[in-house]
Amino acid sequence: MIENLSQKQFEKALQDLGNPRGKQAEFLKVHAQSSGRAMTMKRLAEETGYRSWRGMNLQYGILAHEIGIAAGLREEDFPDPNIILLVDFVPPVHKSADNISNSEWILIMKEPFVKALKAVKWI
Repeated sequence: MIENLSQKQFEKALQDLGNPRGKQAEFLKVHAQSSGRAMTMKRLAEETGYRSWRGMNLQYGILAHEIGIAAGLREEDFPDPNIILLVDFVPPVHKSADNISNSEWILIMKEPFVKALKAVKWI
């Protein structure tokens, strides 16, 4: 299982895919420009016009799969879920004296992915 691609691998894959389709450029730009490159799927969906986090999750997962294939990954090399190629997850944590709380998964866009998106002018 592969979870990390280099900036160059991302760049090549994005170039091979051509121009972003549908709302891809919009949701990638919103996510990349968020504070710390961190957002929940719910907030990302709200800011980019998706009806729910489910549709946003589906589109992000499809894009991750397409990028993985373009980068030369075989199906058995994909992480589960596919989106781990593009983001790191912060799980929900209940509020305590030791930490602040987040009730939803937070997705942090991986830095090599952000740099590649900018390099190939997807965002």
